[in-house]
Amino acid sequence: MRVETSGRVKMKDDPGRGTPVSVVLDGDRLTIDLIGEWSQSELGITSLSEGFAIRAEGEEIVLVTDNDAALAEALGMAALNPRLARKVAASHPPEDRPLDPEGGIDKPGPSNVPAIGLAVSGVLMILGGFMVRSLEAPAAIGALEGADLDNPSRFWLAFVISGLLMATIGYVVATGRRSVRWLALLVLGAMVLFLIQAGQEVSNESGHLIAYGFVAGGIVVGVAILFSGSVTAES
Repeated sequence: MRVETSGRVKMKDDPGRGTPVSVVLDGDRLTIDLIGEWSQSELGITSLSEGFAIRAEGEEIVLVTDNDAALAEALGMAALNPRLARKVAASHPPEDRPLDPEGGIDKPGPSNVPAIGLAVSGVLMILGGFMVRSLEAPAAIGALEGADLDNPSRFWLAFVISGLLMATIGYVVATGRRSVRWLALLVLGAMVLFLIQAGQEVSNESGHLIAYGFVAGGIVVGVAILFSGSVTAES
């Protein structure tokens, strides 16, 4: 690739504007008028915010050209000063600029908010379930054995299992597979029915109200996430 341009050259620590020169890069040969000619392998070239620092024959010079972007690209420089990198990118029309590996413009990844929300929903349900069990553990055990089927504490296991399902759904959503909305809706629907039935039987003690409040909070969080549009019906 051949690049011809003009510019100014000066010694590294020279505060002046430098000397006007013509610059030609032909293949791997760089020629700076009045200064010298070298192969690229003989030079140490570093990009600056304006121009290049060039080390050659034990000396270091600063070269600023009228077309730093074209010269940097022709030199095949991988590490560029950010300002010069922007110049190189701007020198290409948009359709010719490098794209991301997927063949398009970089896009932000999916948000983790839905997964976190569903996990929080599950944790609230699990906490509520264990609180219900701890409040009336003997009655809960009896309920499982069929001794007291009218006691609301028998619902603790349903709350815990539903909470585990919601937390699992949150994990699935976090992996990028979002075709689980129907399952989350099914779990929440069952939870609402359990909560309504348990609420009709539960006492007004503060412990029970707090426990069922956790369960209700989990349902509210899950419903809010599902109907916010964050979790789509399709994968």
